[in-house]
Amino acid sequence: MKKIIAVIFIVMTLAGLSACRSKGDDFAFDGAKAYSEGRYAEAVELFNKASDSGLSEYKQFELDLMLAESYLKIGNFEEAIVVADKVISENTLSGVYRALNIKGVAQKNLEMYDEALATFTEALAFDQYDIDSVALYNNIGNLYISMNKPLEALEYLNQALFLNPDFADTYGNIAIAYAILFDFDSAEAALADGEIKGYTKVAEVQAIIDKYRGFEDFVATSVVTTTEVTE
Repeated sequence: MKKIIAVIFIVMTLAGLSACRSKGDDFAFDGAKAYSEGRYAEAVELFNKASDSGLSEYKQFELDLMLAESYLKIGNFEEAIVVADKVISENTLSGVYRALNIKGVAQKNLEMYDEALATFTEALAFDQYDIDSVALYNNIGNLYISMNKPLEALEYLNQALFLNPDFADTYGNIAIAYAILFDFDSAEAALADGEIKGYTKVAEVQAIIDKYRGFEDFVATSVVTTTEVTE
């Protein structure tokens, strides 16, 4: 989803090139380039300069969405929420779906789980159940994992895979959900599928699976005894 959004923004950015761009447009163009290259801290600085300088050819909500996600990427979750809320309040439709998704992820990272679930639920009202839905469903599944609700997580994660079987991150989340359920065969299978799709956190998820496997072994081998006391 992030790559899709980035491509859209970059195409729109390049389309905005002209000799009459404002200084803010110049900053926005450089910020979009930094954003697409993963230089998020630099992108934040440039996007803020663009807003302060004024835009003539760029739409503010497009810049704000990239700014919000850049804040998300550098771990400034509070500012990501502030900017996402700005997009939501200033736009009746354009950008709101993406802003809600960004806001929900930021809230989840701040362990504001109930608030994140409410935000993601609001985003579902805009959902078209298409390829752009994958990131939202994956994020909801990830949230339910954090809330220790693996069955609910699997419901959304399987929807994500239905829409895009190549979305590698979803396989990692599915593996964790199955591990929480002590279904290690399914967890290992999901992780193996993810590795084939290019999932990059195989070792980290394998460690989580092994942790739950060890916990199951501990529960299975522990014997709880009671001592009757008679007088």
